[in-house]
Amino acid sequence: MASTPLVSVVMPARDAERFLPEALASVRDQTLGDFELIAVDDGSRDGTREILERAAREDPRVRVVDGGGGPVAALNAGCWLARGHYLARMDADDVCHPQRLARQVRFLEAHPEVVAAGGAIELVDSAGRPLQVFALPARDAAIRRRLLSRNALAHPAVTMRTAAWRRTGGYRERFYPADDYDLWLRMAELGALANLRAVVLRYRLHPGQTSLALLEQQALGALAARLSAAHRRDGRAEPAAAALPGRFSAAELTELGLAPQRIEAALVEQHLLWAETLALSPETTAAAEALYAAVSARAGERRAVASRGVWLRAKLARRRGDLASAARELLRCLALDPGLVAARLLGRAGTWTQALAPRW
Repeated sequence: MASTPLVSVVMPARDAERFLPEALASVRDQTLGDFELIAVDDGSRDGTREILERAAREDPRVRVVDGGGGPVAALNAGCWLARGHYLARMDADDVCHPQRLARQVRFLEAHPEVVAAGGAIELVDSAGRPLQVFALPARDAAIRRRLLSRNALAHPAVTMRTAAWRRTGGYRERFYPADDYDLWLRMAELGALANLRAVVLRYRLHPGQTSLALLEQQALGALAARLSAAHRRDGRAEPAAAALPGRFSAAELTELGLAPQRIEAALVEQHLLWAETLALSPETTAAAEALYAAVSARAGERRAVASRGVWLRAKLARRRGDLASAARELLRCLALDPGLVAARLLGRAGTWTQALAPRW
């Protein structure tokens, strides 16, 4: 392997033996072969390490290193070791499109102003069955608008310039599991961001995903990331809390000036988004229903939450094949919030359009 590969792929893995072989194969089989794969074993207790070491014996482009300090420490450990001009992220339960690296590198070389490029992702279930194509804003201006309120790049689908990543100082532990969102906000200060319209990754939905257990913390980390970014935009120093150990709490964000109502709204929205995403797969329907029950109890009778719950029940009824119940819930949703129905149908139209993009 060349000492300076074109791309460094960084893939943390913790107890990932179920999906890891397919993830590794999808990197190994890239049409762009000038890469190194830095696989970071984050203290696995299953067969992950054995799988990684076998992959390294079979392919000299694979390097296995120790993490063990948690997800952010593992990510940083792998990224700081990167020797490639480009740095590609990958998770151990996802699957890369065979031309992912070739397409993203070609795009970055044609657009030197872009520091990070993601792409569309296809949500799949644990068996790899397709659920839905999820497109993100493609152009820098649209990405920046979206970043004001939520994430705009799918983390495991991003390839970035290694030099730009290094200039940010890397992922920040305090913001986990919104550390990727915090990174995009800081990288946006260095250059343009982009998403390819083509599908570059299959993102796997399965019961027990790490992020599902950390929804509240993810919402708080995202709020803190936006607050820090607002300080930087205004020419102010970031809140000193950004450099403290541990995770952000709701009480701490209140002390930093965020209204409790805003924090609560962000927590509710995070749970709703995940409930709607999990409803796409029969495997995670129970988790979707539990999440919505929890958020309903938390939000009370708020109309916006209720209407999204009715929409969610319509989707679940349709999946069960109960078309009468699905139609009834859809009519209820239309009465509660016609704007929501229109937005969702337009979103579906966008998904159908995206399905015409280059695929597997």
